[in-house]
Amino acid sequence: VTYEVVIISCCHLNDERRAGVLFEEMMRLGQTPTPNLYHYMILLHGRNGNLSAVEDLYQGLRASGIQPELSTFRAVHRAYCRASVLDKMELQFEA
Repeated sequence: VTYEVVIISCCHLNDERRAGVLFEEMMRLGQTPTPNLYHYMILLHGRNGNLSAVEDLYQGLRASGIQPELSTFRAVHRAYCRASVLDKMELQFEA
């Protein structure tokens, strides 16, 4: 829970680098991100135009067996819209 609180704070501060470092550290320690943490990380990377990170996080979310909430779908959708690659978004959601 502590990692989640600090990472979400980094997301609110738009600190993509620090949030990413902490997220990776958390994963290395064997802690599983919550759906809420995935959501915030996707928002952060989407806001900063880092579509590859959005895709990696979305795939990680799905691979962990978590069903994304509607707000997470919207965050992914916004990231694809910002990048103007809606055809790629359709492929992502079909998977």
